[in-house]
Amino acid sequence: MKAVVLAGGRGSRMGELTDHQPKALIPIAGRPLIVYSLLAAKECGITSATIILGYRGDQIKDTIGKGASLDMDIDYVHQLKEKMDPARIIAVSVDAQSEVLGLNCDALIAPREYQAMMDIYLQERVDGCILLDPARSAAPTSIGIYGPRLLEDLRTKTLDAILEERQRSVRGYIPRHMMNVNDAPGIALAEAFVREMRL
Repeated sequence: MKAVVLAGGRGSRMGELTDHQPKALIPIAGRPLIVYSLLAAKECGITSATIILGYRGDQIKDTIGKGASLDMDIDYVHQLKEKMDPARIIAVSVDAQSEVLGLNCDALIAPREYQAMMDIYLQERVDGCILLDPARSAAPTSIGIYGPRLLEDLRTKTLDAILEERQRSVRGYIPRHMMNVNDAPGIALAEAFVREMRL
């Protein structure tokens, strides 16, 4: 299984913090935000990742490199379109026969939550297991496990349409330990979350 990290967004709600750097590189407790996603994937046994770049992507590439400092193998893909469904971005960035852990660079999630989704995917033999955001009435996110059939379908359909069609073959998962860092006041909360979760 490979991790795919969405890191192409501008982070406009972060205000001045993203005027000169991408949201993925905002420091949280001494590390760039994106590193927490990569380390969580690594803790689940995933050592290969693709980072989807957009706004100031070269800075991310310069900071993370090929992943040697994280003991991971990292490559990069530039986001094709600025406005595109995040789950579809993941699907078109990898081989359709892959198994993928889709991550967002601005979501801090305890590794045990990713492991729980992987367990559901493997044990129940479903096409995918998608994280549902408890802060948004359990709306589906692009975070989750994508199997080959789900990746293939996402090339032509939205995630919402697929979930409606095949509720039993794509499971939803509501995490207990998650935090989105998508505005400047969230940074102080994120630092507390990182310490509490020992990330």
